[in-house]
Amino acid sequence: MGRMLRDPGNFAGFRTQMRESPEDIWQPVYDRVNYPAAGSAELTFFSTPVGGTATLIRAGVAAAVQKTRRDTNLEQQGVIPSKAFQVHGFSLTLIPLQQAVAVAGTQSILDDMQRLLFGGFLEFRLVDKPYLYLPLHKLPSTAIFNGSFAGAFTAGNVAASGGGVGTGSPRDIYWLTVPLTIDPYQGFSLRFQFDGVVALVQTFDLQIFLEGLMRRPGQ
Repeated sequence: MGRMLRDPGNFAGFRTQMRESPEDIWQPVYDRVNYPAAGSAELTFFSTPVGGTATLIRAGVAAAVQKTRRDTNLEQQGVIPSKAFQVHGFSLTLIPLQQAVAVAGTQSILDDMQRLLFGGFLEFRLVDKPYLYLPLHKLPSTAIFNGSFAGAFTAGNVAASGGGVGTGSPRDIYWLTVPLTIDPYQGFSLRFQFDGVVALVQTFDLQIFLEGLMRRPGQ
């Protein structure tokens, strides 16, 4: 009797994805969530993927919009499908609603940022196990606070942009001494909790970055 072929159609020879030869690239996983001016006790990240609806700042207005890759690169709620990810650190950017000169509330951006950073903490979980608790002011930003002033130092003549703490260097993140690997389809969650309700002068978007290596099948 003839020997039965294990791959009669030679599928292996024409595969476009080689899982035994993966490629690793530095590709952060990120998500953007709105913090209302009236305050919130908790923000949950990585729960609304690309294409989902969420309240976010867009074109100077906070409204319900469909999330794009400006906001997140999460394709499925709470997991990274078909790819593994190794978390090396975290960074955070604070994005105010309004930054223009002569707009009410602009002069309060720095105060609002301090209220947010000193008022809450981060919790990061893999499945149901917590791996990191961290006060928000420990999270650096690669888009640091910048300010500019026009004319007299008054409420109507101050312009400022958002950002966060740190030097602004791409390497200025909260580094983990021991990286954390998230396997494909392994559930993870990240949330900010605030002590009391931290009210602001204007609404902010908060964008969190899981900085690290994305492993995907070679092609």
